[in-house]
Amino acid sequence: MNKLSYGLLSILSTEALTGYDLMLKLNLFRHTTHSSIYPLFPALIAEGYIECTIIEQSGKPDKKVYNITEQGIGILKEWIKNKVDGEETNNEIMLKVYCIHILDRNSAMEFLAEIEERFCKKLDKRIKSFEKLKERLKDESVTTNSLKFGAYLLNEKVINDSRAEIIWCRWIKELYNKNDNINIFKENFQGILNNKMLREL
Repeated sequence: MNKLSYGLLSILSTEALTGYDLMLKLNLFRHTTHSSIYPLFPALIAEGYIECTIIEQSGKPDKKVYNITEQGIGILKEWIKNKVDGEETNNEIMLKVYCIHILDRNSAMEFLAEIEERFCKKLDKRIKSFEKLKERLKDESVTTNSLKFGAYLLNEKVINDSRAEIIWCRWIKELYNKNDNINIFKENFQGILNNKMLREL
């Protein structure tokens, strides 16, 4: 099964949707089109991963609503638990996070530890690259008019993005460590981002 099919299952793990609404939600993670996702539905239905309900509508075409099955949840769990490979994009990782609620606590914590390790490696790589840039420019006067000013700004951004990703993973693990009955909307990631965890990285 391809990654787009897993993406569809990830979105359906939270609610039943029409094909059009599925496409709109999936486009929040990766670009796709109507013609890309509709051919996947027959195979997903044949495999028993999703079901389709026909809803009659007066004066307009019937509506097809897709719903994930227990078998679909099972294959989705296997996908999340598979090791994150080097070719996996951030968008695909975010699709896995989107359906993290289907995992038990231990599996979720293992998955979070894996992606945190990936983010840490990415941060280390970006810092080393930035250090090389600064070393090359150490004898130059770098100002806002410098040819390398834009490169400096982008390096600062990607490094801080990586730091935020690591803190985000740790914050999610903290949520799991509290209990299952917390009100997640009262948990403030921005506050965590601003605290000493950022300074420790």
